[in-house]
Amino acid sequence: MWVRKTEAELEEDKRVWNRRRKNPIRPLVQAFILESVLGFSHMVGCRDSFHGFYKAPVPLAKWPQTMVDRFPSFVISVLVFFVIIYMLQLSYGPILSDRRIYYICPRCSRRQYKSHGRSCTCGGWCEPLEEWKYIAD
Repeated sequence: MWVRKTEAELEEDKRVWNRRRKNPIRPLVQAFILESVLGFSHMVGCRDSFHGFYKAPVPLAKWPQTMVDRFPSFVISVLVFFVIIYMLQLSYGPILSDRRIYYICPRCSRRQYKSHGRSCTCGGWCEPLEEWKYIAD
């Protein structure tokens, strides 16, 4: 049976969600992984897109020196990607998270995804499922 959460439960959910939303670790890791993939693709030859997308890869013996040469641009790119991803996270919540918007109809307890709208087929007005909890009979 679906019942509405209490105000205390809703406040606790909101507090946890805001703590996750303001946490900078996830965007930092995502920016680091993104720039690492881009850096690796640079090393294997996917670079200089203005004069042809694929060039000869960097010889394996020159990888350490190339990484040292590219380190300042790596750090700057990670910081730029971090700022962009963190701003998106502050606006929309954690990127690649498990939070999806579902609605539930209080009249018939039917659940539906947000793209189906907030009106139910029974004529009821759907509410966010996050404000409800399921209690086994």
